[in-house]
Amino acid sequence: DDDSFWQEFRRRVKAVNPEAYIVGEIWGDAHRWLQGDQFDAVMNYHFTRPCLAFFGARTLDHPMNERSGTGRVDPMTAEAFAARMTDVTRMYHPDIVRAQLNLLDSHDTARFLTAVGGDATAYRLATVFQMTYVGAPCIYYGDEIGLPGGPDPDCRRAFPWDEQEWDADTLALTRTLIAARRSVPALTRGTFEVTHAQGEGVVFMRRHEAGNAHIALNAAPHEAHLPVTGVTPGQYRDVLTGRTLTLTTDTPLSVPARGALVLVPLG
Repeated sequence: DDDSFWQEFRRRVKAVNPEAYIVGEIWGDAHRWLQGDQFDAVMNYHFTRPCLAFFGARTLDHPMNERSGTGRVDPMTAEAFAARMTDVTRMYHPDIVRAQLNLLDSHDTARFLTAVGGDATAYRLATVFQMTYVGAPCIYYGDEIGLPGGPDPDCRRAFPWDEQEWDADTLALTRTLIAARRSVPALTRGTFEVTHAQGEGVVFMRRHEAGNAHIALNAAPHEAHLPVTGVTPGQYRDVLTGRTLTLTTDTPLSVPARGALVLVPLG
């Protein structure tokens, strides 16, 4: 609680490395620290709770969350989730939003997997969203291989180096998403625009001059046919499967149960 200290801290750090990233641990409104003279971004717990509420809506462990740093989390519909994430995208200046540290859990909370009752599909869906949403995605060590953990200090348990204990599917998905985010400009720099939200299905677009990406998320336990709008007709690659799809302006998307499509333009 010392603005002059953090202002001096920033001056000294940036003098050594102008590209250094200064992130603060502020759980609530952080406008005071994000005026350009202190932090570049903060740990974005405003991102965390809606992800728990929507992707984990069917399996939330309420007693676990109530003992955790996140507190009680009530389930969200797709409509409520889309509205909340749109608000979060507008909470700060666009330059700050693009730098926000988006985390699903941390050293102070139960791990996401445990908070949603061990539902790996909820964590994978949340990871798809995390890696395709605007901001800087942060993976808490071990989440990528399915490491569970309750409230602090259990969430800080040692990493298991025996690969037989790892969730290979979650690790493969994480690697695929990281590679896509690093190679597709829309996934790092594009704007965030929800184009459909109903029930348990959300579709959004990352708009970018190099080509728009379209992401469809289906949290339902059955296949869903979700509308996609704002499409530039042509061929797209689904990052998650490698399949090529031809989209028109009114192409409905067939999204697998508890699954997603991450469509990026070809050519």
